[in-house]
Amino acid sequence: MEVLKLRLEVDDLQGGIRDLQLEVGKGQVEVGDVRGEDGGGQGAKGKRVGGEGGSARVRREGKGGEERRAGERGSGEGARLGGAEARRRVGAGESDSFALTMIGHEATLTDAMVTTERAKDDVTDVILDEIERDPTDVARRVVDRLGISRQAVQRRLAKLVADGIVVASGSTRARRYELTKLVDEEFTLPIASRPAEDVVWRERVKPLLGSLPENVERICQYGFTEMFNNAVDHSEGTKITVCVTRTARKVELWIIDDGVGIFFKIKRDLGLDDERHAILELSKGKLTTDPERHSGEGIFFTSMAFDEFAILSGHLSFTHLKDGSDWLLADEDEETETGTAVRMAIDVRSQRRLKEDVFDKFTEDFSFSKTIVPVRLAAYGSENLVSRSQAKRLLARFEKFREIVLDFDGVATIGQAFADEIFRVFARQHPEIHLIPVRANPEVDFFIQRALRSDV
Repeated sequence: MEVLKLRLEVDDLQGGIRDLQLEVGKGQVEVGDVRGEDGGGQGAKGKRVGGEGGSARVRREGKGGEERRAGERGSGEGARLGGAEARRRVGAGESDSFALTMIGHEATLTDAMVTTERAKDDVTDVILDEIERDPTDVARRVVDRLGISRQAVQRRLAKLVADGIVVASGSTRARRYELTKLVDEEFTLPIASRPAEDVVWRERVKPLLGSLPENVERICQYGFTEMFNNAVDHSEGTKITVCVTRTARKVELWIIDDGVGIFFKIKRDLGLDDERHAILELSKGKLTTDPERHSGEGIFFTSMAFDEFAILSGHLSFTHLKDGSDWLLADEDEETETGTAVRMAIDVRSQRRLKEDVFDKFTEDFSFSKTIVPVRLAAYGSENLVSRSQAKRLLARFEKFREIVLDFDGVATIGQAFADEIFRVFARQHPEIHLIPVRANPEVDFFIQRALRSDV
C-alpha cells in the first residue's frame, strides 16, 4: 500500500486553511471534488496529477473559498487511489475543522481533523514562550518551531500587540517583544502594626491577580502568606514591601523587608561559620530560629511549589527552579542594602497541585520526612568536596528525616573521605535513614559506589 502523507498549514489563524498537500510514495493521485465552504464560495473541480514520488496540492486563498490547484512533478505508473474529497465546515458556535477522506483501492484515511481554534491557541502559546525566552527575532524562531509561514506569525504577533498582551518596540530588523505587565502594583506596610498575612492576601493581593486556575491560586496564597509571616516574625525590620506582577503567562510575587537579612540571622542565631552554610541548611527544610512558633517548613515547601523561587540577602542569592536545579550566587563587590527579598513566580498554566505534587511528595504519615539536598551548596566558592568536615557540614540535621535525596547535579568531583563519611560512616550510624544519590556523574558515582561497597 502507498504511504500517504498529509500536510496541513493553518495560515489564517482566524480559521482559514491555507495549504493542503497530499503526497504518495509511488503512483497517481486524483484530487477529485474539492469543495470549500467558508462564508460561501465554491471551490473548483480537482485535477489528476501523478508520477513517481508525485504530489498534489490544493490551495485556497481568501475567505470566499476560492480554490487553486498547484503542482505536479514526474510521471510514472502506480495504483490509482480514486477520489479525494475535502470539505471545510464552519458552524455557528462550533470550532472550525477540516476533514479529508481518501476513498478507493481499499484505502480510507479518516480522522484527519485539525481544529483551527486549537491551532490558534497553540501558536499563541509558542509565541509567548519564545518572547519569554528571548525578546528578539521572535517570528523566525516561531516559524522554525511550527513550520508555518512568517506572515501567519506576524499577524498573530500584531493581534497580541493590539490586544495589549504583548508590547513591541524597535524597528523592523531590531523588533523586540515583551509580555505586557497586566498588573504591576507595589505597596508597603509597617511591621510594627503586625499586619496579618491572611488579611493582606485577601484584601490587597488576591484582588490584583484576577481570575486564576484554582491550583495556581492556592500555591500563590500559600507561598505569599508563609513568606509574609516570616518577614513579620523574623526580619527584625520596620517595614515590608509587597510587589505583585502579572502577565498573560506568569504571576510574580515579591516580599521585601528592611531587616537584618535572613542568611545573617540564621548564621548568628545558629552559630554557623558562614552565611553560605545558612543557605545549605535552608535548602534541607525544617530549619527555624524560633521553634516555639515556627516549624521551619514554609521556605522548603514554598520553594518546591513555585516554578521559580529566590531569596536575596546581602551579597548572596539562592534560587530554586522547577527543574530541580539550585543556584547559590555571591557577589562580594556589589553594594547591597540590609534586609531580605523573596521572589516567587509561577506559570498561570501550571498543573502543579499543592497537596498532591508538593506536600504528599515529601511527607509520610503526616510528617515532613523526605527532603532533597543540593550537594553543591556544601562547597564554598570553587572548592571541591573532598574532606570529612565538608561531609559533616552537609550531614547536619539529616537525622530529622527518614529519606534524603542527595542531588549531585553540578558537582564535578568528590573525594574519597567525603564519600566515605556520608555513605559508610553516617549510613552505618543511622541505618533508619535512607540516602539516595541522584544525578552524579561517572567520577562522582565511582567514589559513592566505592564507599557503599566498602561497608559490605
